[in-house]
Amino acid sequence: MKKRTLFLKIFLWFLVVLAILMVMAITSAIFTHQGINRTEARNTLSEALETYSSGGVDILESGGREALRNYLGDLDRRTHVRIFFIPEGRVENFELKRFERLSKMTEDLLGNVMRTGKETFKYRRPFALMGRKVISSQGKTYVVLATLPVSHPFPPGEQGSQTLLRLFLVLLAGAGACYWLANHISVPVRTLRSAAIDLAGGNLSRRVDPELLKRKDELGELARSFESMAEKLEELVNSQKRLIRDISHELRSPLTRLNIALELTRKKTGPECEIHLNRIEKEVEELNFMITSLLDLSRFEADHGEMKIQQIDLSAMIGSIRDDADYEAGVKNCRVTWENNHPVMIEGDPELLRRALENVIRNAVRYAPKGTPVEIYLTEDRISDMTSVGREISIRDHGPGVPEDELERIFQPFYRFGEARDRPSGGTGLGLAIAKRSILLHKGTIKASNHPDGGLEISIWLPLPERFRKN
Repeated sequence: MKKRTLFLKIFLWFLVVLAILMVMAITSAIFTHQGINRTEARNTLSEALETYSSGGVDILESGGREALRNYLGDLDRRTHVRIFFIPEGRVENFELKRFERLSKMTEDLLGNVMRTGKETFKYRRPFALMGRKVISSQGKTYVVLATLPVSHPFPPGEQGSQTLLRLFLVLLAGAGACYWLANHISVPVRTLRSAAIDLAGGNLSRRVDPELLKRKDELGELARSFESMAEKLEELVNSQKRLIRDISHELRSPLTRLNIALELTRKKTGPECEIHLNRIEKEVEELNFMITSLLDLSRFEADHGEMKIQQIDLSAMIGSIRDDADYEAGVKNCRVTWENNHPVMIEGDPELLRRALENVIRNAVRYAPKGTPVEIYLTEDRISDMTSVGREISIRDHGPGVPEDELERIFQPFYRFGEARDRPSGGTGLGLAIAKRSILLHKGTIKASNHPDGGLEISIWLPLPERFRKN
């Protein structure tokens, strides 16, 4: 599953801000709510006492507390009014702990009702109290006490439930809006990132989604700028490739004529000119090799469909290249070591793979100090990116290595780091570029690193077809 870090950050921040705003709104409502005023409280309590006091006393005496609770029903839930029946109006018969903050007011109210026999009302936040003296059919005296919270921030009963439901629906709708807004911002960013990765990987024809180009905001402007950049970059790179290809073709004819002129000159001159003619011939050969390499590079970059896939014994191919390279390395008293002799099968284009491996191995021989080995290793069934199985070939020399910040650049055409430009052994700067292109055409990877014990190590990974994998 792909990570969506930007989306999650935006979504969570929007959601947190929404939640904070809702908490602030509710808190503000609680602290600024004026509650029920004195007149409303008196009317509500008077109505409750009028409805339930007389009948409640008789039900209490005849049916007990359980019958009284059934009689009162959901009065408390609907109106927040609670009614208490206190024999003789005595404080000890009433649990004042329910109203610890109002105990003195409650005690005074009960005493006043018993003395005067009149209905008494008290209003002191957070409660309003009303008491009424009632004599039952059995002649017993009760004070019926009704209480009402006067600072409740939510409406009672059904209205309170509806208020909470509305708050929940608002939060749910806000979360949906946050999701849409976060997606609206992050999806174009992910699209542009994907296009940038493809462009950096060499897919110069990659473009962004046309729908993204239609946007009128900053992301749309960014997409249009990216589109313009990609088009100009593709045009520039294609022009460079065409220029190199055209120049290489045009130079072939003068070089051919130069070779003919060189042979004619050699026939008409004496031995005293031979050394100069040999030098000219060597330079012509190097020019011819460079032009051939350029044409090969252009062909590898342009012709993706001309690969001739065959079954290849990778071990035999490396062994053959090793023999040729070892012979050339003998001039420097170097050797090329290779110990794997059993068949290692793979599929690919024999010509392209051979050219790639030969370029890398010859490059290692070229920069190997005198008297040092060039080591080749082949690892079977190597896992790449934890998913794909393949073969890995490592070629290591014991030379000076390459600066860390230039390891990626050595695969660019004509690139050679500073020291190599001045060395007689320096090549054309095309061998590793051709090798990289060949390996990429085989869906493989190639990378360079400095070995911990010294020298440059080139690692080539090639995917292995399913039928060649070990069970």
